[in-house]
Amino acid sequence: MKESDFDVIVVGSGPTGGFAAYELARAGVNVLLLEAGTKVDLSQLDTHAYPYELPDRRRPSPFYDKSIGDVVYKTTDNVAVDRIRTLGGRSMHWNAVCLRFSKDDFRENTVNDIEVDWPLSYNELVPFYEYVERTVGIVGTRENLEVVPDSVYWGKPPAFRCAEVLAARACEKLKIRMIPTRKAISTKVRGTRGACHYCGHCMSGCHSQSIFNTTNALFPAAESSGRLRLRTNALARAVILNEKGRAAGVSIIDRVTGKEEELHAKAVVLACGGIETPRLLLNSVSPQSPNGVGNDNGLVGRWLCGHSKADFFGYLEALSDAPMTNNDGALDHSIIPRFARQTKGYKGGFQIQTQFARYDFPHHAPAVPGFGAQWKAKVRSLAPAMLQMGSFGKVMARFENFVSVDKDRTDPFGIPLPTVQFSFCDEDRALFADMMAVTREIHEMAGAKLMFGGNRIGGFASHETGTCRMGDDPKTSVVNRWGQVHNVPNLVVADGSTFPTFPEKNPTLTLMALSVRAARHLLAQSRRRAL
Repeated sequence: MKESDFDVIVVGSGPTGGFAAYELARAGVNVLLLEAGTKVDLSQLDTHAYPYELPDRRRPSPFYDKSIGDVVYKTTDNVAVDRIRTLGGRSMHWNAVCLRFSKDDFRENTVNDIEVDWPLSYNELVPFYEYVERTVGIVGTRENLEVVPDSVYWGKPPAFRCAEVLAARACEKLKIRMIPTRKAISTKVRGTRGACHYCGHCMSGCHSQSIFNTTNALFPAAESSGRLRLRTNALARAVILNEKGRAAGVSIIDRVTGKEEELHAKAVVLACGGIETPRLLLNSVSPQSPNGVGNDNGLVGRWLCGHSKADFFGYLEALSDAPMTNNDGALDHSIIPRFARQTKGYKGGFQIQTQFARYDFPHHAPAVPGFGAQWKAKVRSLAPAMLQMGSFGKVMARFENFVSVDKDRTDPFGIPLPTVQFSFCDEDRALFADMMAVTREIHEMAGAKLMFGGNRIGGFASHETGTCRMGDDPKTSVVNRWGQVHNVPNLVVADGSTFPTFPEKNPTLTLMALSVRAARHLLAQSRRRAL
């Protein structure tokens, strides 16, 4: 296919862009998928090398390119944005946790008198949840919890390890529910994906390809249709509009040649994430859109949201001096879902995931007093006793938190950089304090003696959302319930930037379900010539 022959251009190759391209190509649509990064070969990962075998004791980071440029942080609290650039996007180094949102997560205003309701319901999304779950292959157990509805599971999750067994007993005493994890991971061979061998390198890049990513599960089938072309090193600079104000393509910079090109299509899907999608729209300045595409109401970039988060470590007395065994596993094997709790100063909730810190690093060493041989012996004796918990809290979606672009600061290709302005509100801080108090209480009940972490609220855990808000009213939102930009219906946003609100749960399963829904709606409208 020539680059003038495409029906749809998809920008971004992560979970949402991958599913959009997969759905459209397999339906007979000619798709060009643009990825700003390169394809990383498994041989580049070095995931199974010990730290002392690596240059400078640092593991290579082939997913991140120096030409990305920095995010400009202005008047921000302790937050950070992940800006991976590789074919497969964040699906190449994610922890694969897949949790459905609950019915009430779509109705924050109705239920809790905060924020807004989504323009769609949980029941509307269920068929797309089920389709994605079957496609990516999720392991888990049926728990019948309203707060985190069950998924369609294809296999059993990894078993609890010793520290998790002790933590589960502590949770039971505290009347808190700990359940097996829910992940898009192959615990046995699944097609071309190998069985997990529990090396604990999930977020460094999965060498056995057990974790779902778009390159191992979606692109091969989409390319075999003859309808998908992947183009890497294609850095999107702007969305092109025609004289009628409709999307006509994407202006890119080829990172290899440095040349700018215009690529044309009948529709465009943006799947760049909660920071890069608003950046692209705001940089798409033209006579038809002097403030950026979709930004006639000035709302592109507003309501930036993400999780509050912190890691907390404790070392269990019952496991101190235990023989060292391979506890790496598939990182966290268990989660503590949001639970009913008398709260003070906040509405919302939090979840806790356990043991996704690596065992091959002595996280506790700086907290152990002493020096020399005795200190080393103490560090070694505590290593098998680690109980780490990562806590994720709901953050309020607020207008005053936003992404913009800095015209005076550009990346190496001259494209204005994204600027993040974000602060946690009093409710966010109250929730965080309670979340860390519960985390400490569980550790104490489990018999932890050495404890540290969780002293400072932070975000976003690669979970940025909200910057192209979905809604029925064009005056108060950027896209409609199908992800279409209100005044540019053949321009679709299919990533977390469309979330009107964001609960405590990992977003990726919902992101993928929304992407499939948006792609199928775009396909239906194009067939009816409604675009």
